[in-house]
Amino acid sequence: MTLIKFTKNITCEDGLICSEKCMNDFSNLFIHNNDGHVSISHQNGNHQFWIFFYDNDGIHEFESNGKIIKQNNVEIKKYKNKIPDKSELINILSN
Repeated sequence: MTLIKFTKNITCEDGLICSEKCMNDFSNLFIHNNDGHVSISHQNGNHQFWIFFYDNDGIHEFESNGKIIKQNNVEIKKYKNKIPDKSELINILSN
């Protein structure tokens, strides 16, 4: 799994609307067919993002309390495109 973490200054008034907007920005460009996922911590002006790209078919990986957890999951697919770097991901987010 490749994990890219970053913080971006985003002002939002509604966490649900903000989350949907951010997820749309990412899902339309990079993450398709269960080959990765996005987690967001909404703190006004200081959003934290965790972007996961899966390296293997059938293994769901995520971070919990600073540790990487692996679980079998037949729906998970390996991310086959070029993995973007952190600056590309930051720039994907519309303001």
